[in-house]
Order: sequence, then C-alpha cells, then structure tokens
Amino acid sequence: MSRWLRWAMFCAALLLLVMAPSLWVETSCGRPPDSSRGSSSFKSVLPIEDHRELVNTYLTYPEWSIVHAYEDFAAVQQQRGESAFRYADAVTGYWRNFCQVYGMATARGIVSSDVRAMLHIIGVSFTVEFAIKGAYEKTLGYLTQVWRGETPGAEDRFALKVSQGYAAFLRQTPWYEFPFADTLSRFWRETPFEKSQWLRAIERRVVLSLEWGIKSVYARLICRDAWVFPQFQASPRRRWRYAVCLTSLTQPSSLGIRELR
Repeated sequence: MSRWLRWAMFCAALLLLVMAPSLWVETSCGRPPDSSRGSSSFKSVLPIEDHRELVNTYLTYPEWSIVHAYEDFAAVQQQRGESAFRYADAVTGYWRNFCQVYGMATARGIVSSDVRAMLHIIGVSFTVEFAIKGAYEKTLGYLTQVWRGETPGAEDRFALKVSQGYAAFLRQTPWYEFPFADTLSRFWRETPFEKSQWLRAIERRVVLSLEWGIKSVYARLICRDAWVFPQFQASPRRRWRYAVCLTSLTQPSSLGIRELR
C-alpha cells in the first residue's frame, strides 16, 4: 500500500469521524410532520425580511449550549485550570440538545437548509476545537500546570480574562466577530515573561498563539462565507451585521469591544 493511499484512507476516516455527529442528527433525530397540529394565528410585527420561521426558533437552543459551555470553561479555568474541564461532556451535550430539538422542530414543519447547515458547521467546529483542546490540556497542558504550581502566571491570567470576555461576548455577538488577531497582538505586547515559571510561560505562549491565530483565520473565512446564506442577503440589518463582521477582523477597536484587562 502506497504512502499516499494510506494518507488518503487516514484523512477519509478522520473526516468520517468528524462528520459522524452530523450524520447521526440528520438520519436519526428528525420526525415526520405532526398533522394533528393546527396552523398558528400568530402575526409577527417584524418586517418580513426579518422573520424567522417558528420551527427555526427551536434551533436557537443548541447554539446556547455552546455559549454556556464557554461560560463553564471560564469558571473551571478560574478555579482549577483548563485541564479540569469536561470537554467531552460539553461536546456530547451540544449534539444531544441538537438532536432533541431537531426532532421537535421537524415534527412542526420544515427546517430550512441554511439553519441546519449553520448548526452543523458550528457543531463540527466546536467538536474539533474541544477535542483538540481537551486532548492537549489533559496531557501536556496538565503537566506544565502541575510544574507551575498553584499560582497562575501572567500568561494564565491573561488567558483567563480572554475566556471570561469571550464567554460574555458570545451572549450577544457571533463568535467570528471576536477580535482574535487583536487579542493575540495584545497578549504578546502586554504579558510580561516570568522567569520563575519559564516552562509554563513558553508552553502557554505557543499554545495560545496557535489557538488565537488559527481562530483569527477561520473567523475570517466563516465571516465571508456567511454571505452565502439567504438571510444575510435579504435583510438590510443583517447586511450591516455582515459589514461589521468584516470590520471587526481588521479594526476591532472600532466596535467598542470591552477591554479584557
């Protein structure tokens, strides 16, 4: 078997593993429409371009699973460190909530493809991030945390403030509008290197730089690709949000983002 074939098989298996939760939701969680339910007499006061289908409203719930996961992560990070967080529980919680709510929604009507695509994209992204983060923080990250001792270093203190700020940010704003590049720049500019914790300091600088750097690039791609969804093109307000998204990636200070210091 050639090296390229082995790599192709490995990539295919990895892709299948990453996509498995999405395939499970699509094949096992939907329900047939419930014909016993009558039509609703509810009339929205919003402009037609800002309407959200009632069945799609159910599907806002899985998104909040991610918001609460980052809030829990920040709380655990403050009390016991990143290695103590239960990453697998956060990931399985998202897909379990998605499955349950997807079943409720499909029983009440047709779920739009763009909403489903969005939930699968953020779900897969969340899964990959926490799988990598959990695997690292519970092994090498844990070892450097033990070597550091009970007192957090400058890098740990900065990372905690970013986690707390990010969790609060997600309550009102899509994740891809967070200024990761600006955060990375401030991290190197404002965080002093403490020689007494040199190993943890170096390790955190490498890990956090990779995390925020990759997220900065990925956020730009997601922000630009968000335009393909019809709801962004139909509403002037959402077109404005799209413009703000692009601006936030290059000029974060213009958005009035709360200081993390």
